[in-house]
Amino acid sequence: MMKNDYMFRIGRAVALTWGMAWMLAGPSALAGTGEHSLKELVGELEDVATEKADPVLESVAGEWAGKIKELGREARNNPEVEKYLESALQNILGDDAPAAMDALAKLGNLKVTDEQLGLVKEVVNLGGAFLTQENFAGLEGAESDVSRIVSALRKGDYMAAIEPLKAIAGRASLTDEQEQLVQTMLETYVPGAGQAKELLKKIPGF
Repeated sequence: MMKNDYMFRIGRAVALTWGMAWMLAGPSALAGTGEHSLKELVGELEDVATEKADPVLESVAGEWAGKIKELGREARNNPEVEKYLESALQNILGDDAPAAMDALAKLGNLKVTDEQLGLVKEVVNLGGAFLTQENFAGLEGAESDVSRIVSALRKGDYMAAIEPLKAIAGRASLTDEQEQLVQTMLETYVPGAGQAKELLKKIPGF
């Protein structure tokens, strides 16, 4: 009986210690301690871009990585930001571009501080530029459109990316994944809910 009482007291003390640590440090204290932390994922992203020997992709990846790290620091007390950043990177590394773009779109819809808002927009735009270059650069005859999209998003001018995105969306040679990606990008960058689907309906073949 005494032994059971002693073990109970030990267990309660441990629980209280962890509870106090959680209250004092907050949820962010445990963020990024898993096997794939945000910092590690960013490093893997840059490695992948380098391995593909595409100067544009590597340049975008470097710029994007810097903004992701900056946003991670600025929003370290917002676990939702880290959640969607990690989701986007994990999906890119797992070759699921549409899911990566969807994660970026959800990141862009989060409520953040005024200071973080500009960084969020930059991360979403640069993420779109990266996904465009990675998934459409080899599309025959689309070099000009891809270049325009990447350039526009790097500058933060997503409106200038819409027309070339629509042009790529109208190509018959797209894979199912490419079609899904370009649709998700249009839904992300076209202002107003549902406008992207209406745009796609006007494109022959959709």
